[in-house]
Amino acid sequence: MLAFFFATQLTPAAYATAQPVWHRPGGLVAAPFSVQLSGSASRGEIAPYSLAQRDIAGAELSLAWRPADPVQIALRWGSFGARWPDGTQMIGPGDLHLSTQARLVKSVGRAPDLWLAWDLKLPNAAQPLGTDEADTQISLWARKSAESWTAEFGAGLWIAGHPHQLAAQDDALVMRGRASRATGPGFLLLSGDLRLRSARNPTSAQAGLGWEQAVANRVNIGVSVDLGLSPAAPDQSLRLWVALVPGPSGT
Repeated sequence: MLAFFFATQLTPAAYATAQPVWHRPGGLVAAPFSVQLSGSASRGEIAPYSLAQRDIAGAELSLAWRPADPVQIALRWGSFGARWPDGTQMIGPGDLHLSTQARLVKSVGRAPDLWLAWDLKLPNAAQPLGTDEADTQISLWARKSAESWTAEFGAGLWIAGHPHQLAAQDDALVMRGRASRATGPGFLLLSGDLRLRSARNPTSAQAGLGWEQAVANRVNIGVSVDLGLSPAAPDQSLRLWVALVPGPSGT
């Protein structure tokens, strides 16, 4: 709780906190500070630089902090278990993901906010659970929000190290979309992720539908289902999460 206290005391509470937390790669969290614990399971995923499908499940901890309205810092890490068609199984820690975002242009009239985002995947996970390489993404996001909805669209470059060729890397264009709408007691969530075909990896595309709502003071729960739209993406993914959003007093 000490971390909650310092984060919330240093963070202005002028911007909205009555929004879904829904930590996802590239997403912006409206709350000044939030912690999310999630569990997920995916079937039929083809990992980067791989030809074999795998089923994977795990638990992740995500932290997001906005020390000021136009800046976000986030961290995501978890532990996973994977199974391949030949019967190989592996359990271990996943890769650590760090990200920062900064607003470049504030919305004027109907124009969206423009944000620059940088994401880094560190090589914490052992092969073949991970690639044992550091990957990075840099992207530009357009964001617009109203009283009952938010919409985000990002496009950028994915740069991934090759797990077996130290001098090689792969570059691909990535695009992501996120939208939420207040509906009844909670929020309807929509997502889309696309990584275009590159020199060493196929196209990966998926779309998702989710729901998040508050169940107690400063506690949100949510669920989302993603469907693969290309062979490399997971055929189906399910994610459940619980999020803590400390208030201005640190509670």
